[in-house]
Amino acid sequence: MPVRYRTRGLHICRDNYRVEFPLHRSTTGQGNRKSKGDSYENHRRDREKAELGKVWDAYNNPADIKQWNAAQDDWHTTRSTVDLREGGTFMSRMEAKDGSLGFDFEGTYTRVVPKKLIEYRMGDGREAEIEFAERPDGVLVTVRFDAETENPPELQRQGWHAILDNFGQYVESKS
Repeated sequence: MPVRYRTRGLHICRDNYRVEFPLHRSTTGQGNRKSKGDSYENHRRDREKAELGKVWDAYNNPADIKQWNAAQDDWHTTRSTVDLREGGTFMSRMEAKDGSLGFDFEGTYTRVVPKKLIEYRMGDGREAEIEFAERPDGVLVTVRFDAETENPPELQRQGWHAILDNFGQYVESKS
């Protein structure tokens, strides 16, 4: 039986990670968490419903990616390219703001269903999937990815969650 962990916004089963981040809005201005089976959802609320087209565009536009794609405040994405089609490639240059470290996060798209699903293979062979699901209360963005072996699972969970937090805040600020 696989080991399962629950943390805020995350579901982990073996080496496959699921990060859920619903982008939705309401007039309450309150955040909440709901248990849903073996996963948790981290809800961010504001005044207006996030539109699927805006969420999709912000996730896939290189200029937008440079605004939200960082796991920590002292990191940023300095370059981004996206050729969003099956067989197309992507690259985001992620660097420490002090210039001490950096790496290219890159891969090849293996499946693209516009405004619904993106699957890709990273340069090291790991795979990931991003699902965009329109709900009555907004858009749920779910990221599933194969873990790498260099960093501990908790650090990876925190990093992916922080990036999606930044993404959610960015999308909400554009609305």
